Amino acid sequence: MGYEIVLKDNETLDDVVDVMDYIRSWCIDVLQSTDWTQLPDSPLSDENKEKYRVFRQKVRDLPAKYNDDTKLDEIEWPSP
Repeated sequence: MGYEIVLKDNETLDDVVDVMDYIRSWCIDVLQSTDWTQLPDSPLSDENKEKYRVFRQKVRDLPAKYNDDTKLDEIEWPSP
């Protein structure tokens, strides 16, 4: 489920979004949507399973790299 954020005048997303909550929420969503990649019956090759394993670890480590002073455009989002 998505929602719309309406910005007023000179507001930016950084003004209205708690960055750490956003990062944690993103991480949870990504981990849940990629759980299947690590199951024994996953159709992925061993090589691709390993790529996802590494990616998922980067996702789990992401919140520790940032703090409340971080701006959204400063985040380096991992990708598989």
